[in-house]
Amino acid sequence: PPASGGPTFGPLRGQEPVDGPYRPFVTQWGSDPIWASVGRIRSVAPANADFPLARWRAPIAYDGTDLPAVEGQDLPEGDFPVAGLPHPELPQGLNVAPHQVGYDKERGLWYCDIVVRPPADAYYPFIRLALARYHPVSVDGAHLSSIVLAEFQQLTPDRLAIVTRPQNALRAHVAVYGATPAEGPGYPVDGLFQVDTQVLDAGADPDLGWRTVIAPHYGAPGQPGGPLPGSPQTQAHAVQAQMAPASPLDAQARQLLAADDLQALAARPDLMFALRPPLLYETDVDLPGPPAGGRRRILITELERYETSPETVGLDPHTPSHPLLDRIVYAEAIEL
Repeated sequence: PPASGGPTFGPLRGQEPVDGPYRPFVTQWGSDPIWASVGRIRSVAPANADFPLARWRAPIAYDGTDLPAVEGQDLPEGDFPVAGLPHPELPQGLNVAPHQVGYDKERGLWYCDIVVRPPADAYYPFIRLALARYHPVSVDGAHLSSIVLAEFQQLTPDRLAIVTRPQNALRAHVAVYGATPAEGPGYPVDGLFQVDTQVLDAGADPDLGWRTVIAPHYGAPGQPGGPLPGSPQTQAHAVQAQMAPASPLDAQARQLLAADDLQALAARPDLMFALRPPLLYETDVDLPGPPAGGRRRILITELERYETSPETVGLDPHTPSHPLLDRIVYAEAIEL
């Protein structure tokens, strides 16, 4: 069957220093030093639990791919050998996290979706994956191909956006949940949220034809907001995460989540609500009427703001002040 390509990590539990011959062959991660106030990643490499899409046993299904189901079902039932695998280039064995692969006919390339779950208090950590072709049914020393290091990547924090409104109402409530850096001094300003109400006129380009409309906006209680300078159509302001108090529902919901009983979770909206991350931002926005033959949506954008050098924005390098530039770290368009 097609091999499952996935990141290697270890040896052992990923806690030991990666030195000597292992450095070019093992997945490593670490904190972004620009966030001085954020919790640090203390392990050298991710552990098994940090790869929620990894496939650890057979049979497997190649969902969403053109590969026939018989490929994954043809594997012997049982756990895959993933620990201490010998490799001809290394003196000791490696651990692997196998992932399902697919084939893109248009590009003529194999692909693999890998989700990595960093610690909750790590904000935008760096990771460098060590990748290999893996076959679970092999003789010793032949489970893994040569190992290739990918480029450095940053893991983005999870976000959950919820938009609610009464039926046919011209006002909507926007709430964004997720993890944010801990309080304290840091170089960038985090958590600057911007909400645009947009319309697409009939016949306009569905990708580039959306336009922002000017409408009154309302900040949530205790969170007075206003337009960004120079952007009267939008509203943005920074807020701190608000942790919901723990409740008995939290433990029950997390128990079902740990057991991967998603069906039971879906049947209990109160448990699903208990799993929501901390509240980062909320506001009410007015909505335009739907254009004749067109569409409308809400665009939610989260920004980080940085001081930069004057010459970066075309100013005299001797300018005493440091201009601010924004980086988009999250964007979600929700059509109404």
